[in-house]
Formats: sequence, structure tokens, C-alpha cells
Amino acid sequence: MRISLRLLYINHHQTSPTKLAKRSDSSFWRNRSTAEEQTSTKHRNNEWSRKMAIVSQKVSDLSGKQGNDSQFAAVVVRQHPDIDQPKALDVLVPELKSFVDISDNLVILEVTMPDNSKRDVYVALEVFNEAAPDMSKVLKEARGTRGRIPGTRVGNGG
Repeated sequence: MRISLRLLYINHHQTSPTKLAKRSDSSFWRNRSTAEEQTSTKHRNNEWSRKMAIVSQKVSDLSGKQGNDSQFAAVVVRQHPDIDQPKALDVLVPELKSFVDISDNLVILEVTMPDNSKRDVYVALEVFNEAAPDMSKVLKEARGTRGRIPGTRVGNGG
């Protein structure tokens, strides 16, 4: 998630945008009317000049911690029971440890029903291998999804 904060009425002689960004939002907005009154008074004396700065900061969707772009990874959630379309998350790189990769122990199946409807099924490798006494042999002897059926020959039959 990217947040942008507009900072108004910056005294360019005394306060930098960085210093203002470090102040809590509530103190900035609580003192805003005071700052506006001071600005109108001091502007007449040319001590203040009216400026605006936009501070853009990335925030982790998981923890709410802030960081710069180089500290973040983009994570796309392609499928989850709570969503109907893919969603993008901004995640700090150290937070990626919470996502344990199980791809080495996962079998992805595409199941086509007799009515030609398809769906993907995700099965743990251990559970998949228990479906047949020798699953390794079954897979080696199964037909491929592309090309010729194993054992067929190319030729004119002679």
C-alpha cells in the first residue's frame, strides 16, 4: 500500500519536509489552524512562504510498517476463498518468511469432468502418492498431454 501525505505551510527557512513527515499526523492536523494563523501573519513579513510537499511512503499490507521501495516485494494472491480476483500486496522482504513454500511437496491436478468443466485441484505429494500402490510407475507409463501416445510409431504401416 502506498500512502501520500500532503504537508502544507512549510517554513522553508526552519523546517524541512522530512522533519514534518516524522511528526505524528494527529499533531500536524491538531496544530493546523495555529499554523494557518501564523502563516497569514508571517507571510506579510515575507518570513514564511507558502509551500506544499508530498511525501510518499510505502506501507506493508501485513504489518503496517513503513519502508522505501527497495525494502518491499510485490506478492500477488491468485486464489483465496475470500477473493474473486487476484489481489496485490506490498510486503516487506523479511515478512516473506511467514509464507512457507510447499511447492516441492505439492501436486497440482487439472480435472476435466465428463461435461468438460475443468478445475484445478491442489494435493499434498504424500496424499497423491497414496492413490496408487506405485504412483511413480503409473506416472511414467501415463500418456502425455502433447504429441503421440507412448508406443505408437510414425510411418505408413509397413
